[in-house]
Amino acid sequence: MRQVAIHPLPAQQPHPPLWHAGTEPVAARWIGGQDLGLAVGFAPTPRLLPAVEAFRAGQRERAESARSDAPLYRPCGSLALMRHVYVAETEARAQSEITDDLLYLEEVRAGGSLGEGSRSERREHAAELAVALVRDELMIAGGPETVAALLIQAREALGIDLFLANVYASGVETARVHRTLRLLAGEVRERLLS
Repeated sequence: MRQVAIHPLPAQQPHPPLWHAGTEPVAARWIGGQDLGLAVGFAPTPRLLPAVEAFRAGQRERAESARSDAPLYRPCGSLALMRHVYVAETEARAQSEITDDLLYLEEVRAGGSLGEGSRSERREHAAELAVALVRDELMIAGGPETVAALLIQAREALGIDLFLANVYASGVETARVHRTLRLLAGEVRERLLS
C-alpha cells in the first residue's frame, strides 16, 4: 500500500518527531539508528540502562555510516525519561499526601495490598510504600529541592534530553495536580537551571 497520499504534509522535515516507548535493547538500538526518539521509564535506572546504551549505540552507528554519505548529518533522536511526579512545598507534606492517597486507594479497592489491621497499621504500611516508590525510582516526589536533585541524578545517570512527568496519579485531586505543575515550572525549574 505505497500509493497513499497524505495531505497536508507535515511542517517538520524530514518528518514529525517519532517516538518509541520501551526498554527492549534490540528495539532501542534500531530506534537510535533511525534517528527516532526513545522514551524509557517507570522502572529503576539499572533496568533502563541496557536500553539507553543500545539506543546510544544505534545513534553512533547511524552517525558513522551517515558521515560517509552526508557530511552535514546531525542526529535528531532524543532520549526521554518518564516518571510519576508529585511535588509539594515540603518533603513532609509530599510524603503525608502520597501516604493518604495510597491509603484511600486501598480503601476503595477490594483485596488491596496494604493488608489487614487497624487504620493506623495500614497507614504505616502505606507510608512505607510511599517511601519505596521513590527509593525504587518509580516516582519522583518530595519538595522542590529533592525533586530537582532527583531529576539531575536521572539526567546524569541516563543522559536524558527530555523529562516526561506523569502528574496525574490515581487519587490526586486537581488542585494538587496544579500545585505539582506550578512547582515544577517554578521552583524545580529554577533549581535545574542554576
